[in-house]
Amino acid sequence: MPHQARPGSPEALSLAWADYFDRVVFEEPAHPAARDYLDQDLRNTLQRWIPSDASVLDVGCRAGDLLASLPNKERVGVVFSEKLAAEARRRHPELSFEVATLDRLPPGKKFDAVICDRLCHTVGDVRAWLESLRDRLTDHGLIYFTAYNYLWEFPARVAEAAGMKTPAPTANWLSHSDFHNLFNITGLEMVRFEDRLLLPLKVPALSTLVNRYLAKLPLVQRFSLYRLYALRRRNPSAKPKKLSVSVVVPTRNEAGNVTGAIARTPVMGSSTELIFVEGGSTDGTWETIQKAIKEYKGPLKLSAYQQTGKGKGDAVRLGFSKAKGDVLMILDADLTVPPEELPVFYDIIARGSRVSRQPGNVRKNSSHSPPAMNRPDRPPGRPWSSG
Repeated sequence: MPHQARPGSPEALSLAWADYFDRVVFEEPAHPAARDYLDQDLRNTLQRWIPSDASVLDVGCRAGDLLASLPNKERVGVVFSEKLAAEARRRHPELSFEVATLDRLPPGKKFDAVICDRLCHTVGDVRAWLESLRDRLTDHGLIYFTAYNYLWEFPARVAEAAGMKTPAPTANWLSHSDFHNLFNITGLEMVRFEDRLLLPLKVPALSTLVNRYLAKLPLVQRFSLYRLYALRRRNPSAKPKKLSVSVVVPTRNEAGNVTGAIARTPVMGSSTELIFVEGGSTDGTWETIQKAIKEYKGPLKLSAYQQTGKGKGDAVRLGFSKAKGDVLMILDADLTVPPEELPVFYDIIARGSRVSRQPGNVRKNSSHSPPAMNRPDRPPGRPWSSG
């Protein structure tokens, strides 16, 4: 009996998206004009942006129509099923196509230009995909990365209901600041970006007026349908600083996760301390913490406190007041954000990158961050991160 993915699981969602990529090629929406207008706009823009002598890899290229529209000599497409590969080869026998899964782009030949068209809405781990795209770049190559504006999530569903767009599975809808932070995490930096299409439909005279002129106005451009980024690999600058780290763990009725938090939190920087702040547990959490600290032999530095106030904010403030590290992090005791992820954010802070808000509710602050980043519950001058 063939294996069936559990409904709602990442595996089931990945299969649903693989099926979606087949459907958008073999099934026309009832009213394809908006889709065709968007596709043509992207083709025209990439023809302007990508140097004609660059080698090109188009990841998630569907049937290869966008790739075929480029004048470049070396063009390779990546698709997510053998069925799509066969159709792409039938339509464009002059091009080469590889088959991959939606989990991660496999290593292989490096290219001057790597296209990733709206794939960020599809994959389960956007960070891993960005890393795999980066690894397929030549030394001076660029990633051409497109993403829908998250403000268009509801209009997109309306378009699906109206037959203007093929209905899609559950998608990622990320803000531009989310992408900025993901680029930071994955060692990429923006060379340029452009917001495109305020009116994604061909209306004689009006479309040109709106998309060429009105959409370029400040504030108005924020409502454009999609953004195209050109990204390059960030060159390491100064050697990362060696900073000490304090991880505050607000803990209430999490006795079962105490040992896991200790065992799974890695040592970061010059030293790492784990500060438990317990608040009114009824399941023996405080006793479990005390026992774990007594038995622990290192390498982390452990301490624990009981809050007299209430709520997570009070626990965090108490933990921060006891912290000795240069970098402050918050780890939720339910471990929904894996402790193993913390070094990713430490590395960003140690490199001196500026991070605002990003997946996993991770933040960074310093004494010269924007005022909106300076919260009263945080000691000035030290960066902090929340998991």
